[in-house]
Amino acid sequence: LLVAVLIVSACVSSVATGQLIIGVKDHPKMIGGIGNVSSIDLTVRSIQVHFSGPDIGDNETDDNETEVEESDEDEILNRSSNWITVFEGSKTFNLLDFTGNAVGILGNVSLSPGRYQQIRLFIESSNITVDSVQYPLRIPSKVLKLVEGFRVIENQTTLIVLDFDVEKSVKREDDGFRLRPTIKIEEFETDEDEEDEIEDETGQELEEIEED
Repeated sequence: LLVAVLIVSACVSSVATGQLIIGVKDHPKMIGGIGNVSSIDLTVRSIQVHFSGPDIGDNETDDNETEVEESDEDEILNRSSNWITVFEGSKTFNLLDFTGNAVGILGNVSLSPGRYQQIRLFIESSNITVDSVQYPLRIPSKVLKLVEGFRVIENQTTLIVLDFDVEKSVKREDDGFRLRPTIKIEEFETDEDEEDEIEDETGQELEEIEED
């Protein structure tokens, strides 16, 4: 499974805040109908989350699979004040580099406690290597938009695992390969806030992905 991971931790200060971390995880190399996939390389230039407001109930994140939506260009450019940038720069990584419970961290930012309803990953470039040959991996609009919500709880750390189903996400088409991820979201909460303590609490090994 390919997994993008969000970690949100709330900390104590004069203004309550939280922390968001995003990462990736591996899937077996054979994908039905495609061949031997040795790499799925993405370059992420920006990651944003949308703040919907204070937490008004005990609504848990739905654990069902959801298909990532692809925004058109006009919607991408329409950035309200509620969009918060988690990462901005350039990070290139192979989704298949992370296996088992190893998670590659993409971004880290402080957040206010409350509900967050959307996540947007702006992709600069994407490629897939099949049977030792590299091909462009098409992502319409160059944006992955995840509409499932999550929450930040004051004085707690929330680990959100976005579990990509690769066999449903990567398609071979007449004009090449296309990525439209199908994702299952899992949410964990812990009082820990250091990376090694989060690893012990959640069973996820966190590894920083360096900026280009």
